[in-house]
Amino acid sequence: MELLGELVVLRPLRVEDAPRVVELASAPEVARWWPGLTESEVVEQVEGRGDPTGFAILNQSELAGLIQYHEETDPMYRHAGIDLFVGADFQGRGLGTDAVRTMALHLIRDRGHHCLVIDPARTTSARSAHTRRSASAASV
Repeated sequence: MELLGELVVLRPLRVEDAPRVVELASAPEVARWWPGLTESEVVEQVEGRGDPTGFAILNQSELAGLIQYHEETDPMYRHAGIDLFVGADFQGRGLGTDAVRTMALHLIRDRGHHCLVIDPARTTSARSAHTRRSASAASV
């Protein structure tokens, strides 16, 4: 299933994405928050062996980053969380904001969530905080 945003297309990760995802994550601007991401971790996610469900962030058909979500399905605590990174060369273009907005709509409309937690934490960059605000997220 592909999720269409205004600037991005989100599609499930594929095994062949692993080298590019790791390459994007290794840039200092990203690795600070995603240290040591390995191809085997990405492949585990593709194969459904990890908790988060990962999607490639595509911009004009080019892999620009990774967005993932996890779900708490216990009815007492039902919610989903979103985390992402956009490669250094793709930052500052609104792609992260569009990816968060697109994933949030999927989680609310298609997966039935009413509460979302958007990582990264407050301690990350001002750009990350701007992305959360631009996607209409409230800080807690």
